[in-house]
Amino acid sequence: MTDAKLWPLIAALADPALFDEGVEAARNACVAGASIAAAAITAAAWYDNPLTGLGALHPCMDLLAGLPASLAAWRDAFTPRAHGLVGDAVAPGFGFVTPAHATAIAAAAHRLFADASAGGAWRGRFFVQHRDAITEVAGSLNAAGLAALGFVDHAIDREAAERSFLCARISTAIAEAQGARARGLARFPFFEDAYHYTGARPPPRAFDLAALRTRVGLD
Repeated sequence: MTDAKLWPLIAALADPALFDEGVEAARNACVAGASIAAAAITAAAWYDNPLTGLGALHPCMDLLAGLPASLAAWRDAFTPRAHGLVGDAVAPGFGFVTPAHATAIAAAAHRLFADASAGGAWRGRFFVQHRDAITEVAGSLNAAGLAALGFVDHAIDREAAERSFLCARISTAIAEAQGARARGLARFPFFEDAYHYTGARPPPRAFDLAALRTRVGLD
């Protein structure tokens, strides 16, 4: 069961404004009637990714846990650096979000962390206070970064954070997948609307099976 102090964070992660490729993949998995297990597996695979999933959550938590309340230290820690898996410069917990998602996540961070009465939970508040200066070098906060701020501020260990993050994201994806399954293919995008191709058709070409077999090495 999720710790009660994390409920506002879990609710923020489930906000429709944060629906992403994990939710879309789960919907697509079940739209033709597959089980919710298919949705869970598909979503879990997505949320294990190194940029906005667990692969970003863990290193972001590690960085946050050791940072002082120093803007220079935060800017240095979250300056994008080469990532061994993706080949690009990455700041864990930042980047790889659409402008709409970036706006929604920034608003969620403000709701969750701006309250000065949060006592020792200072990292989220520090981020909100210095968001422009931090994101100038790191890029926009993503869902993994939002979660990391909440988990570290509430002293949630890595294993519990992993469970909470995955359960929150997968639960949302499953609910959307169930809705897609109930609506079925008739309500699936590109099936519910009458789309008609109006462009030029390519010229017909003869299919030479013998030539194809030769090209692929069968003959």
